[in-house]
Amino acid sequence: MQVRSHLLLLSRYQGWALARLYDFLRDVTEADYRRDCGLFFKSIHGTLNHLLLTDRLWYGRFAGSPVSVAGLDEELCAERAVLREEILLSASRWPAFIDAVDAQRFDGDLQFITTEGTPRGMPFAATLAHVFNHGTHHRGQVSAALTALGYPAPEIDLYYFILAQEQAAGPLRAFLESKFAEINDEIAHYPSPIARCDVQLTKLLESRSDVVAHLKQLADAKAHGEAARVRAEILRSAAYDGDPAAEALMRATT
Repeated sequence: MQVRSHLLLLSRYQGWALARLYDFLRDVTEADYRRDCGLFFKSIHGTLNHLLLTDRLWYGRFAGSPVSVAGLDEELCAERAVLREEILLSASRWPAFIDAVDAQRFDGDLQFITTEGTPRGMPFAATLAHVFNHGTHHRGQVSAALTALGYPAPEIDLYYFILAQEQAAGPLRAFLESKFAEINDEIAHYPSPIARCDVQLTKLLESRSDVVAHLKQLADAKAHGEAARVRAEILRSAAYDGDPAAEALMRATT
């Protein structure tokens, strides 16, 4: 897997894992949400606030628009609902950034100023991977706090995100492969002689090209952690208008 693809996967995994974690935080009482659980940033709220702060801090460094903070425990959002909105929004910025990065930058260094005011250079790609690894570390702390407080905690290992991509892509891939075989068979048994401008054959060839393109699009999307979005996009394509199998797949995903 190329560096860009791997980092795109990690960035989308971060957004998925945060959304899943917040699903499990809905039933946590306000008292438990703000309770000192012995975490490095004390409470669930404090830990999530730190995640937002560091996400903004690192994004600013990578994007060339550095931000300053009073400390790693500086509270950015006191309100629980606002913090949720802001942290999910912050996480959502990374895939587009990574997609737009010049390939040569991945082999270079990131130059930035630390929170102590010290200039530093770190390997660009490895440091970007650190951003998402750091998120995993603190989400694990929140999960441990949930368990200690008697609440269920989500399964949000990277494995489960990859599995979710397979579950999103699998049925559509099977549909597309079946469609490809069906069109190929129709082309192979097309009646001859074939007219020079046979409209029906041209349409079959174009349909086969669409299916091949969609299979590649789905494979790329799965590798980058966006199979669910691309699945819906493909199923809405005009190429499968009126196809009962495509309509059934669409209903199953809504």
